[in-house]
Order: sequence, then structure tokens, then C-alpha cells
Amino acid sequence: MAVGALLATHPSGAALSGVRAGVLLTGVQTAAPALAAAGAEVAAAGLYLWGVRRLAGRGRRWPVRRTLAFMAGLTTIWLAVGSGLAAYDETSVTLHMVQHVLLMTAAPPLLALGRPLALATQAARRPAQVRLNRLLRSGPVAALTHPLPAAVLYFGTMWVMLVDRPAYDYLIADQPAHRASHVLLLAVGLLYWTPLVAPDTARHRLSHPARVVLLLLSMPLEALPGVFMRFRSTPIDAINSLADTRTAGELFLVAATGACSLWLVAVVVQWFAFAVREERRQASGPDGAGGAWTVPWWIGPATPPVAASPSGPSEA
Repeated sequence: MAVGALLATHPSGAALSGVRAGVLLTGVQTAAPALAAAGAEVAAAGLYLWGVRRLAGRGRRWPVRRTLAFMAGLTTIWLAVGSGLAAYDETSVTLHMVQHVLLMTAAPPLLALGRPLALATQAARRPAQVRLNRLLRSGPVAALTHPLPAAVLYFGTMWVMLVDRPAYDYLIADQPAHRASHVLLLAVGLLYWTPLVAPDTARHRLSHPARVVLLLLSMPLEALPGVFMRFRSTPIDAINSLADTRTAGELFLVAATGACSLWLVAVVVQWFAFAVREERRQASGPDGAGGAWTVPWWIGPATPPVAASPSGPSEA
């Protein structure tokens, strides 16, 4: 209730005056598309857990953090299209922006961190593994999953759906197209975020420095639609007021850049963990019995200490 009250009293005016906090926080969508989406999410969760159990039966442990990330991603999708939030995605541009952030910037990285394709290739039988690997290595998939086309699709879709008024009006007026746009947002989000947060499962692998640089460069692009909407002189459509449009821009600016900042931190943590593993591997040597003396990369170059000679100082 407090969240709904805070949104309804935003200083931009009565931008969310028509939003009922009870519906927003506790509502559940029961229309056929929402139920179909919920069924797909439950099926995806079931298949994922089946894969985890299948690996466990072979004596292989799947990391719990990956399972939690994947389930969090599915829950985020449900919040976007199956909760009370979806009741206002056609009447409130502010909540429409929240929905887009969840579908493009929150759910895809979480799903990618779950490594579902890696789980599928490990848990499936050999014929299915061969077919899946052949599909993932095909030319069209390689082209779509390249970071550059994926970024163009991601930011192009974001701009058209969030800023272009004719496109926005069309999606709000045509419900099948609106539902399909949710699938598109999730798909382009997965294409864009997988090489950034889960590079070991991507066809085109990026180094840790490249991922950090790309995320830093992408943050202004993430913020741009919000800035544009915040300073519009006319509403985004005839249903919403100018105050609602500007509030949507502010919220999108904060939410999108905040989410990108969190994923940037996650990538830096991955880089740090990778560096620590490399230090341990080098310290253990090729035979695991110890190797050259090393210094962690975050300390900088150094020289190993020189042990004193047991025979004492030499005489000239």
C-alpha cells in the first residue's frame, strides 16, 4: 500500500491518480494470454528443475545460484505480465515503462545467469544434445547473437516502442500486437544481455574488460528514452496526461540506469572471481604441486622475497 500511495502522490501531479494500490500490489491477471504466459513460465520452471534433477542423478551438481537466478527471472516475467501491474499497462504510461524495464532489463539477465541452454545440453540425451548444439552453431543464430546486431535490436526496439508515438498508439490499441511485443522485448533482451552477463554460454564470447566497457557505454543509451520522455512537450498518447508521460520518463531513467548499474557490478564481481581463480590455478602449477610465486593482480607487480642464505653473508 505504501508503494502505491507514494506513486500516486508523485510531485509531477496526479499522474497515477487512477491507479488503485490494492490492484497494483495484489492483483492477478486471469485473461487467456496472461494464463497462457503463466503456464509457459511454470513449464519452463518444471523443465529446468527436471534438468537439475537429471544431472544430480548422474552425480553432477548444478550450482544453486543459477537455479535461483532462473526462477527469479521467471518471477520477474510474471510480475510484468501476470500481476496487478499488467492491469494498467494500457492506461498508465508510467506503469507501462515499469513493465518494459522488467521485461528488457531485469528478467533477461536473470534468465541468462541461470544458464538454461548449458543445463539443457548437459541434461539432455545424446541425440538431443547434438541437435541443440547444431542449432546454436547455425549461421542465423550466430548472426543474431553477435553483440553488435543484438545491441542494435535491443536499443532500436526500446526506442521505437517507448518513444515513437505512432508505434506506441498502435501497440496500445491492438491487444494481440501488444502481447506479441512483450515476447519481442524479452527475446531482444536475452540476445543483448546473455553475452554480457553469461559469456560462457554465448556463441561470441566477450572478455571481462570488453563487457565492462560495453555496459558503461550502453548506460547513456538506456537513459536516453527516459530523458526524451521527461522533456516532452506533449503526452505520449491521448489517454495519458503530460504529467504521466513525464513521470514515466523519470521512472524509466532511474530504473533502467539503476538496473544497468547493478549488472555492471555483477560483471565486475565475475571478473574479480575469474582473476582469483586464475591466481589459484597459476599458484598451483601444472601438476598441482605448486608453481611460481605470484602476486594477486589487484596488488600489482612485485618480486618474491629473497630468503637469507643459511651459511650467512659471503665474504669478499
